[in-house]
Amino acid sequence: MLARFAPLLLCLAQGGAQESPAPVLRVTDGEARLGAGSDARTLDLRAGAVPLGAAAHVESRPRSQLELTWRGSASATFDGPAVFELAPGTGLVLQRFQTVEVEVRRGPLRLEFAGLGQLELAGGALQARRLPNGVVELLNRGGTPFELRRSGVKPLVVAPGARLRLHSSATDS
Repeated sequence: MLARFAPLLLCLAQGGAQESPAPVLRVTDGEARLGAGSDARTLDLRAGAVPLGAAAHVESRPRSQLELTWRGSASATFDGPAVFELAPGTGLVLQRFQTVEVEVRRGPLRLEFAGLGQLELAGGALQARRLPNGVVELLNRGGTPFELRRSGVKPLVVAPGARLRLHSSATDS
């Protein structure tokens, strides 16, 4: 009987479950440039699913579409030009984007919006769009409420179904 539970006991003795696998990037339209350390390469539809390392930096061109997936926990879909980096653990630093759709099935996923603030999405879906004149719109498409935390300002709670528009101090240079 104990032999049946040996793999589970071994896993628990080693500190629990293994870390989640590295996120995977797929270019579904256009192209993107992937930088990891001193290595850089261009990805397109033919590249297929590319596992990303902890220090990945991605830039996509106008009219590009990218899918970033943390298997079993979260995904992000980018439409249009974007620049982002992976954050330690399960996180994403969005430096520039046109539209990004994020879905979290098993969270949390930390998102940092350059020039705007940061939030942690425990479960649900979020759409972020860059509008004219430096305005960013956050739409909680459902799931749990989230708090946008900004330096020196009280956190803003965005309930499911609600949208929030804020001026970003980040530039699109």
